[in-house]
Amino acid sequence: MVTEKNLRTDEYKNEEYVLTPAADIYETKEEYRLKLEMPGVSRDDLSVTLDNNELIIEGKVHDTVPESSTLKYAEYSLYNYYRAFRVGEDIDRNTIDATLENGILTLTLHKAEEAKPKKIEVKVV
Repeated sequence: MVTEKNLRTDEYKNEEYVLTPAADIYETKEEYRLKLEMPGVSRDDLSVTLDNNELIIEGKVHDTVPESSTLKYAEYSLYNYYRAFRVGEDIDRNTIDATLENGILTLTLHKAEEAKPKKIEVKVV
């Protein structure tokens, strides 16, 4: 099971303003899949950790404006990302996959074998 730890769209983490990335969670018989919007984050600036039952996702965004330019007007702000989820014991901690493509982080949390549905054969006596 994957549940949301925080519900706010933004928050302060260690006195730094961070954005909570939008997320979708899908479940199949085999896995949970999380998709998070994290535009501007590169693979090198992304951290995904599972500590006990807490899945922590952090992403850093860097300014891409050349240093030699002068800012005349701004509406766009750079904020880092932070999101945490609680995961249940039904997750296989050894087979978590993460991909980042076009600003979308996809996490695949495979279910442990004992948590997957099993068909029970009915015998005729």
